Amino acid sequence: MASPPQQDALELVRIKLPPSVDCGARFMYARLPPAAGYLDVPSFTSDMRFDVRCMPALTTRIVRLPGRVLELWSPNSLQHAFLPGFKAANFNPTGFAETYPGRRHDGHTGKFDPIYAPQYANPQAGWWPFMRRHAPEGRDDYAYAAFAPLTRQWDQASPQVRSGRINISFIEELRALLHELDSKMEGMRLYLRPESSTWANRPQQPAPVHLAMLQRQRSWDDCVDCGVAIQRGLREKEAWLKWVEERFRQATPTPLPYSELQMPLADDNLVGVWINGMDEETALRHMLAGVPCFIAHEYSAAELESGAIASGPEYTNLLDGTDLAELLTTSNPYFLQARKDEERVDAMFLKDDGRGPVPERLIARAGYCQRSRGSAPKPGPAPSAPATSRAPSKAAASSEGSSAAPAVEVPSERNPYEAPELERRQILSSRCDWIVPPPIREAASRAGTWERWELAEWGGATAWVGRGKKHEIRTKHVWYDRHRKRSLHFNDLVLPRGVLDEQRFGAPVPRHPFFYNTGQQGLPHRPSHWMYPSREGIRGDEGRTMRTPPAHQLP
Repeated sequence: MASPPQQDALELVRIKLPPSVDCGARFMYARLPPAAGYLDVPSFTSDMRFDVRCMPALTTRIVRLPGRVLELWSPNSLQHAFLPGFKAANFNPTGFAETYPGRRHDGHTGKFDPIYAPQYANPQAGWWPFMRRHAPEGRDDYAYAAFAPLTRQWDQASPQVRSGRINISFIEELRALLHELDSKMEGMRLYLRPESSTWANRPQQPAPVHLAMLQRQRSWDDCVDCGVAIQRGLREKEAWLKWVEERFRQATPTPLPYSELQMPLADDNLVGVWINGMDEETALRHMLAGVPCFIAHEYSAAELESGAIASGPEYTNLLDGTDLAELLTTSNPYFLQARKDEERVDAMFLKDDGRGPVPERLIARAGYCQRSRGSAPKPGPAPSAPATSRAPSKAAASSEGSSAAPAVEVPSERNPYEAPELERRQILSSRCDWIVPPPIREAASRAGTWERWELAEWGGATAWVGRGKKHEIRTKHVWYDRHRKRSLHFNDLVLPRGVLDEQRFGAPVPRHPFFYNTGQQGLPHRPSHWMYPSREGIRGDEGRTMRTPPAHQLP
């Protein structure tokens, strides 16, 4: 399915789930968020076995890691691909193992899982680069069932219990797709030699027995693990067919050497491959097939000293700036669904974008949840919760059926009338820090009235003063705190350095105390933290987080 020209590549991988939708699915055991481990610095190679300096760079970004600077680019793709590095020799991201390291909310197995990120070439899985990387937009796609989020297929037994099952009609769609793909693969077998390794190494899972297994599952945990493994296997079988067809097509001799052929633009619906360490002919065959190809180049000390660095947006980790960043967090339906379970402490040790450090309000809330479950506090300090867990959690199940909360440190009570600190993130040392906006939110409810606050002189100082309905306010600007349902009136709009795209993502409220004028003694109120230029946001924007901007956008 062709994508419109110059379309933001992220839109191709976005899986949208309105934040207001709750299918009722709840995990029984602790899980990692989908993005866990993606910020770790991997072991990787930037070696090339042929000269690529004559190739054009369609996309380029610079990643500055501690002591290393990388240029990640593509000669044929508009994707901004994530570099996972080398996977462990014994790590198999596919299959139906009962347990695997780092169970995640969405069932994928981490950054070495080919359904999300391009990998280095794997001789045992040559079809991985041909896997489709995004969900089909409509059910008219024959393979829709292999991409559809299971959150839309969950049938809850009742609102009072955590059990349910995957919709039977959807399982039948999976079964029909499996039969169609297996039939095509059997047909392809007629054109392969009996001893062919292509056939021997083909993806053989899922099988009908796995569909029967999914049909028997009654917990959301098991349905996610089994269902996503089935979907991954179906996508691998589809990719294997494309890979074999392309090998047959390229078996016909070309009129010119591969190095002299005009290479087409990549089909960015495909996952692609990192071609470092790949021989020239194999790399050019992938390009000729329209597979997105990516190259990592690590700058030497001499190159850095001479300033010979390509122009492009700069980042400080491998995830920011990629098409994968939102797919793992704010566009991930499984992650959004897990966040709806307010009793799950493991789902709360995160910012709203799914990454650490832990917000104080959530730590305090987690401590309350722990104590409310009957665990008496022990003398001495409790161990701190890590910002981002990097190992599978093995929390024991509580008597209520959900995992017992880990011990957390409840922070000391801060002044409730002081505004919380702004989150700042350094993108480039020569630029000002980026002020990270919270996820876009809507008003707490449409019902009820909005308070009116005016920035004015009060008691010899500047403060936000609460105004009644009859008080006439004459100011140049009015913005809105959608969280506390306040209209904020002021004259001079001076935004802090580091605020970007305030018309959509809002801006911090000017840091002044909030008082209601009750005579000589003002009555303090909790401050507003974030404001927007309109009461209501763009439809579908609720919960959206801002992608890390390129450094050149910051002053």
